Parts: sequence; C-alpha cells; structure tokens
Amino acid sequence: AGGGRAEPRRRPLVAVLLPGLVRSYAHGAHWRHFFARYADAYDLRAFLHVWPIRGAVGNNFSQEADRCAEEPLDTERLARCYPDGAVIELADLRLWVSEDAEGHDGRFYNQWAMLQRCHELMVRSLGAAAPDYVIRGRPDLRPSCIPRPLEACGGGSPY
Repeated sequence: AGGGRAEPRRRPLVAVLLPGLVRSYAHGAHWRHFFARYADAYDLRAFLHVWPIRGAVGNNFSQEADRCAEEPLDTERLARCYPDGAVIELADLRLWVSEDAEGHDGRFYNQWAMLQRCHELMVRSLGAAAPDYVIRGRPDLRPSCIPRPLEACGGGSPY
C-alpha cells in the first residue's frame, strides 16, 4: 500500500553455539557448508567456546588423556576452518573438572559448563540483538542432519 518500496525481508538471526573440545579442524568445513547452505534464508552467527587444547578422536570417552597430553589448539587455524566471523573464545583450562565431588567423570559437568559459557559469549557478543533461534552443536562433531529452512516447512515451526 502507498506505492513505496517494500522493506527487505529480515532474515532470522540464528546463533550456532559450538562449545567443547576440538578434535579435528576438518569439522569446520562441514559447519562452513551448513552456513553457506542457509545464508540466504538466515543470518547465521557462530560462537565457539573451546578448550585451549585439542582432543584426540580415540579419547571420546577418556578425555582425561586429552587433558594430560595438552596439545595446544591453533586458534588461527581454527578461525580459518570455521565460518567467517565466528567468535572464538578459549576456556580457562583451570576450569576443567576431571572428577566431580561424588567421584564421577567430569566430562558431563564440563559439557554443560562449556555450553553455559558459550551462551554467555553469545549474549556478550550480540549485545541487544536477541537471536530468533539458537542451535547447539559441538566442534568435535559435524552436522549430520541439516534441516530444511523453517520457512519451507510451513511457517516458523521446527516440527
């Protein structure tokens, strides 16, 4: 109405949180592909809150071996491998919990604590811009099931 130019459609802001232990820089290529695939439909932003050490693929259920090896993470390489503009923050290795107060493996505690810190990184980085959607992934896993854009599924529902 009014004959004016239509406002450009705002792409929904999607924050992709990738907290944890980097095992392979190659997984960044999968996330790059994911971002490229949906760039027209969504404003995708990556946030990585990761340990400053690399993990070995074979240590998935024995992360304490990764902690003992302390292979440094190459943050410049990480930035080149993951989507452009990814916000990367290294966790303080002193926050690593090897075993909780009850004697349980600390990896479960670490996983959720890293997610919380990654969410805090997102909030600090976006400021007043609240994301429309938040996706939680992991830097040691590639996205194996890439959904169709939500608009193609009949509106804004992910189901």
